[in-house]
Amino acid sequence: MKTLKSKLIIVAIFLISSYSQAQNKKYTDYEIAKSEAIKQNKDILIVLTGSDWCKPCIKMKKNVFLNPEFIKLAEDKLIIMEINLERHIDMDSKVYKDYDFFKMKYQTNTLPCLILIDKNEATKSVISEGLTSFDRTYKRISELTSKP
Repeated sequence: MKTLKSKLIIVAIFLISSYSQAQNKKYTDYEIAKSEAIKQNKDILIVLTGSDWCKPCIKMKKNVFLNPEFIKLAEDKLIIMEINLERHIDMDSKVYKDYDFFKMKYQTNTLPCLILIDKNEATKSVISEGLTSFDRTYKRISELTSKP
């Protein structure tokens, strides 16, 4: 019985570590994300989300961001910068100020919203529709990141 418990614990640890490795690194500081994009020659995907309360945001995360194909695309071509608005956010917080800055700059009030820019900060696209569909989102990001 003890060996069965030990084996189950080992399997659980393996699954947890595999899950945590199967996600892309997300930045919360724009300057660091921009620096990494330049260093790695990648586009920046700014993700505006409310992942703990916004139903479309939750679906987007599940359907798109946790999909192995998207993870691979992001690993190869993107630096992800996430601005995650909590349900009860302090309007004076850095997260809210960042959200407010990007929503004004890219003229969007929608959650979720993906803003794709190149490493030099030129806008490639602001995507706010169809983000719960893996096929639609993956195709769009894939096409946009293949363009110089």
